[in-house]
Amino acid sequence: MAALCAIAVLAVTAMIDRRALLIAAAGIVVVVVAMVLWQMYLKWTGHKRSRALSSQLAAHSSGTPSAIHDPALLATLDRLRENFARGIQKFEAVGKDLYSLPWYIVCGEPGSGKTEAVRRCKVGFPPGLQDEMQGAGGTINMHWWVTNYAVLIDTAGKLLFQEAPPGSTTEWTEFLSLLRKTRPNCPINGLLLVIPSESLIKDSMDDITAKAGKIARQLDTIQRTLDVRFPVFVLITKCDKIVGFREFFSGVKDPQLQDQMTGWSNPAPLDTPFQLEAVNRHLAEVVQRIGRRRLGMLKDPMPTDHGKRRADEVDSLFALAGSIGALAPRLRKYLETIFGTSAQAAKPLFLRGIYFTSALTEGKELDTELAAALGLSEDQLPASKAWERERSFFLKDLFLQKVFKERGLVTRATNTTKLIKTRQRIIGAVVAAGALAVLGISYAGYKALKTSVGSELAYWRAGAKAENWAGTRWRPIVNGRLEYTGNDVVQLDVNQELPIMQFHEKLQAQAGADLRIPAVFKPIESLAMQANPRRRQAQRVLFEASVIAPVVEANRDRLINASGWSAADS
Repeated sequence: MAALCAIAVLAVTAMIDRRALLIAAAGIVVVVVAMVLWQMYLKWTGHKRSRALSSQLAAHSSGTPSAIHDPALLATLDRLRENFARGIQKFEAVGKDLYSLPWYIVCGEPGSGKTEAVRRCKVGFPPGLQDEMQGAGGTINMHWWVTNYAVLIDTAGKLLFQEAPPGSTTEWTEFLSLLRKTRPNCPINGLLLVIPSESLIKDSMDDITAKAGKIARQLDTIQRTLDVRFPVFVLITKCDKIVGFREFFSGVKDPQLQDQMTGWSNPAPLDTPFQLEAVNRHLAEVVQRIGRRRLGMLKDPMPTDHGKRRADEVDSLFALAGSIGALAPRLRKYLETIFGTSAQAAKPLFLRGIYFTSALTEGKELDTELAAALGLSEDQLPASKAWERERSFFLKDLFLQKVFKERGLVTRATNTTKLIKTRQRIIGAVVAAGALAVLGISYAGYKALKTSVGSELAYWRAGAKAENWAGTRWRPIVNGRLEYTGNDVVQLDVNQELPIMQFHEKLQAQAGADLRIPAVFKPIESLAMQANPRRRQAQRVLFEASVIAPVVEANRDRLINASGWSAADS
């Protein structure tokens, strides 16, 4: 785009004048050189900051906090720092600046499916930056996932659920401290909170309240430690455990449909407190949409599995809407405990949305109603059938079209609405001040130009008057008889007149001196007007039409008449 604009400018100026083309080309070269130098400066400062950060991390990793005396905890913190430093080194090895990509924390309880959701999100992982099988046996403290669009820091579930006395150092607080030191301007761009459907199905309300309370405290710690507000994306993982999910989506073979985003995005502004009613409405809408879709699927009489009856498939397929509806009270409790407690805080948490996902199809569905009827636990129920394991649903578009594209929602402002209005006022004031300055400078330049031009304006008006012209002659200083008429007066204005020869003398002196063009009009004068060369050219035209041509013509006529030559002979 910039190249096209430059070509357009050069094309336009080339049509105006060669000098204008040279000026425009020089200006473009200056701009390009300035941009290159600026990029080199940014790259240099980025490398300098990265080297300083690496030194800080190395010193931090080798240091031993004096307040910690537990050898096991010291070893754990050392492993965490080393892992963090390795992640930074991998990131910098490909020439990336620490702020060039957004960073997201992925957290949740142990075994919630965080790592598999990241591994199978299909966003594309550049080869060599990470082991794509990392975390298969569990996450010790964190795993780095560097994509072409963002950095995902997959944290171990135990970090989020660590309990420690206030003021003490834990892996979680140490991790946050490293984040703050690494990217002080923007530690993270968002957080993905993973809640497995297993917890929503099997956990009691007391268990959910306890888990949600721990998560709420840790999220509050994140905001206070990092001093930023960020969007929280809630991912309901392992949805394949929900009764009816597998049958409902087993017929979806189109990869685009499998990758689409399924859930609800909060349309409220960032400062809007958590509204449980909005979550209730969303869950009700999800159940209704599934119900409508279910009616269309029930019209198909053919079984998807040739070994089963269509009626058997319909039973499970029919259950999905009710299964999600049964999860709603527990999910509401989760969200109310996490986000409702921060509603009165100075910087409340922002629920960006709720999204349903499935990274793998494994294990068996957790049918609470059937388990209750049989007097068994959900885990004791036999598996119904074998399913294709390596199928993921509703992950890719969630990351690419939602999470990564909303990197700019992070802020330090307590009240973003007020901040936006303040910035708008500042921008408006700056624009107004700039406009007034331009008007003032333009007016001052106009006055200066008027004064400069005004001293010779009467001469040019006299030169342009039709009554002073006789064909191609302007007030000749000799007549046809070679009689001198240079003392005849030229009327400049009502109160001023000059002899013709004095007129030419003064006009030549004025045209020989350049006009003082104010800086505000310099570009226009250089590109289009070229007033000084044209003034001198106009003065020569008047002098030739008034002095040179009449004298030459009169002398020629005299010579012809004296020698008896005819006009044809001459």
